[in-house]
Parts: sequence; C-alpha cells; structure tokens
Amino acid sequence: MKTIRVLLSIVLVAVLTGTFAQQETKVVTQQDGQEIKAAVYYFHLERRCMTCKNVEAQSKKALEQLYPGEMEKGTVVFKSVNIEDKSGDELKEKYGIKGQTLLVVKGDKKKDLTSEGFLYAKSDPDKLKAEIEKAIKEL
Repeated sequence: MKTIRVLLSIVLVAVLTGTFAQQETKVVTQQDGQEIKAAVYYFHLERRCMTCKNVEAQSKKALEQLYPGEMEKGTVVFKSVNIEDKSGDELKEKYGIKGQTLLVVKGDKKKDLTSEGFLYAKSDPDKLKAEIEKAIKEL
C-alpha cells in the first residue's frame, strides 16, 4: 500500500510539473517559407567507402519512391552533408553530429538510423526503405 502511495505521488508531481506534457513541435521552413514535413540528413566525411556512398544513395532513393510528390514540392527533403566542410557546420552543431550519421528529422524530433543504414543499404535496401518510412510516420 505504501508503494502505491509513493508511485501515485511521483505521477502526480510529474503531471503537475509538466513532465508528461506534450512538447510543442517547431515547424521547419525552407528559405521560400514552405513547411518541411520531414528531412533526412546523411552526414558523412570527405573520404567515403562504397558502403557509405550506398547508404546515401539508398536513403535518397527510398524517399524518392515513398514520397515523390512531397520531394518535388520540397516538403520532404534529403540532404547529404559533408561534416568536414564548413558549409555543414550549422546542421552538424544543431544535431550534435560527431561522425557519419543517417538522421530523420520531423519538427523538433529526430531518429538516428545510422545502424540501420549501414546494416541494410547493401544487403536489404527495402528494409532500409521501411525503416525510413517507419521513422517518418512515428515522429
């Protein structure tokens, strides 16, 4: 009985302090003011192996197949970012990127798919495509 009271107290405090409150989703916009619904970033180094290049190619291909209209309109975007180039510094810092990373971003939420990218890009591209679609839907 004492354990239940303690648990209820913790839940009550958490609710009152907003721990379980919904977070406000920030809308990301392009320079032309159009809302981006989802972005997939592939952060990479200058020198890349075939697997690294394949992760990029298969991720972009998956988005083009899953969201052709949205890609054309620019509401779903794919961007390859060289983290050794100064032009990628802003995104690298924004998302805390330290190395090669496949990242799905929707609003202020993000999902790291790096492991899935390197695991499936060559052996099972359809599985990678499914993981990207799942991440976009869940965020």
